[in-house]
Formats: sequence, structure tokens, C-alpha cells
Amino acid sequence: LNDLAKTHALTIEQVQQILRASGIDFLSNTKQLTEVQQAKVALLIQEHLKANVVDEKLDRLVKQHKIFIDTCSLVQPKAIAFLNTLEPALKKHNSKLIIPIRVIEELEKIQRGQTGEVVELSKAVCQHLALMQQRGVLDLRGEDTDNFADNVFDVVFSKFRLQYKLMLITQDKALAKEMLQKNSSQAIRGKTIVVQKIDRHGKLVDVEQKAQKIAEKTIPANERFQPAKQVTSVSDSLMNVQHIPD
Repeated sequence: LNDLAKTHALTIEQVQQILRASGIDFLSNTKQLTEVQQAKVALLIQEHLKANVVDEKLDRLVKQHKIFIDTCSLVQPKAIAFLNTLEPALKKHNSKLIIPIRVIEELEKIQRGQTGEVVELSKAVCQHLALMQQRGVLDLRGEDTDNFADNVFDVVFSKFRLQYKLMLITQDKALAKEMLQKNSSQAIRGKTIVVQKIDRHGKLVDVEQKAQKIAEKTIPANERFQPAKQVTSVSDSLMNVQHIPD
């Protein structure tokens, strides 16, 4: 354990805590491990450290906002990878991811009424969300009178942006546009709403940002259109008028 602690720049207590969380308990920090055990333990420590690295941008957003997530983002291929990155930040700031009950119902509806990859993604993310709820980093909220999910976001964000900084994670461009338009409302001066989406790497990006930008072509100087400095180079001249109509 001493060697493991030195190798990974951890204390003995931290190493023991990681091992216990993985179902391994060593009463003595001098106990010798076999090479196979050492390799297994080293892998567990690396996975633990990797899972608990907090992304700086995500850390800032979690610290400053109450975060909601939409159905379409939860069925992205990298949704669970994102949630794994999000969880350490939620724990660090004693916060929770907020999901309306209507979103969960939409995920269940996908499982009943659709086929293919989206069904498997929905099942996997529902299981993951259940574990997050058990770990105390997810809050399911809703009322019997709630309408569909998009409407819930609209009502909640309109009501609570006066009190809190709110952030929505969604892939839905129309919903994102609607949420962002609230920031320019002259009638209600609330806190700025932030909208993000999950990209193909499992990271958060601005919803307007395209995944890939088209590089601008370089136009040769001799083919560029040059703006004129004057309207025309033809000199003015007087014209004789022979007849002026009544």
C-alpha cells in the first residue's frame, strides 16, 4: 500500500478508501500483494482518479447554476460518459442534476414505442439515472398537472430565473432558442439562462456551436473583389434638354 500511495501521489488512507469502495479491505498497510493484485489495484486506482477528475468548465457551471437535462440529450451515445463526468462536480458542490418526471416518462415511452439503438440507449441511461438518484446526485421533480417536458422547462425557467441561475442541457435547437430568448425579455429582468448540449465527445458545448466548422477558402489576391473608393470614374457632363413635358 505504501508503494501504491507513492506511485499515485495519494495518502495510505486514500488508497485504502478506494480499495474498500471496490470491495477490497486491507487491515495492514504493510501487507504484501501479489503482482496480479498490484496490477488490479493500480487499475482500480487509475479508474477512480479518472472518474473523479472535474472538468474546469463543468465545475464552474455546476457551481453557479441549477442544472436541468432534456430527454434528447439523455439518449445521445455519449450521455452516460457525460453523466460520469458530471457526477464528481455535483458531489464537489453538494448539488444535484434536476430531471422532470415527464422526461423519465418520455424515456420509458421510447422503450415501449420505438426500436433500434435509441431503445438500448434509453434503457441504459434509465438504469444509470437510478444509480445516480441512489447516490444522492439526482433529483426527480414533477407534479400531476405538469404538461409535456418542453412545457415544464418553459414554465420552470420563466418562474425561477428571478431567483436562480438556471442551465438547460438539450440537443433540441427550437427549445434552446426559446430558452435563450428569455434572456432578452424586456418584461422580466431575470438571471441569465445558459443552454448547452452534449457533443460527440461527451462534453458540453454552446448549443449554437457547430460540431465542425467549415474552413474558409483562401482566395488569391488577384481574384478578390476590391471595394471601390468612388462610385464611377466617368466625369460628369451636362445634357441638353430639348423638351419638358407638361
